[in-house]
Amino acid sequence: MAALPAQDTYFARLAGEVCSCMERFTVEPVDRQAINCLREVALANEETLYKRYSLVAAEAAQRDLLAERLAVDLVRDCPLLATLNYDKEKELRWSDRDRPPDPEPLRYRSDKGPSADPVGSVTGESPREWIAEGTVQRLASGHLVMQLISGNRLSIELPTGFARSNRIKTGDKLKLSFRREWRKVEGRIVNVVVGLEE
Repeated sequence: MAALPAQDTYFARLAGEVCSCMERFTVEPVDRQAINCLREVALANEETLYKRYSLVAAEAAQRDLLAERLAVDLVRDCPLLATLNYDKEKELRWSDRDRPPDPEPLRYRSDKGPSADPVGSVTGESPREWIAEGTVQRLASGHLVMQLISGNRLSIELPTGFARSNRIKTGDKLKLSFRREWRKVEGRIVNVVVGLEE
């Protein structure tokens, strides 16, 4: 876009709007905030930009053209943009030609074939069924909450009709076998009663 004197005031106003936007509090990095503010201002002035300069504010490439035009005003008037620090690539000089390459970082090494864990510390697979013993505290809508002998509470899901057929009620002391199921939809492990132990 070629700048004309009459356009300078319009672009200065747009640059001012971008600077005002940049002063709002945000947790985003400055470069991301600058891009978002430019997009916000461009879209707010979309109609005028299209009528006057045939610039389509919805397109990123067109907004880049606008950013180039606003750059001088933005650098002059937005102190926050001065904090941008783009790391430049290391410039190689003729004297670096014969320099040895940087040493590789040392790799972690361990003894080959470490000794096996002692038998007492080897863990196996979890059992298929677990046993819970305690007092029924709450019984409702297919769920049972037990106060275990250890003092912990355990929530267990009851199969349909299990509580009725076994005549379970609040306050009963029970010993139940249950299994642990992974429920993909719920994203959690659920305890499900398998049977009543004697």
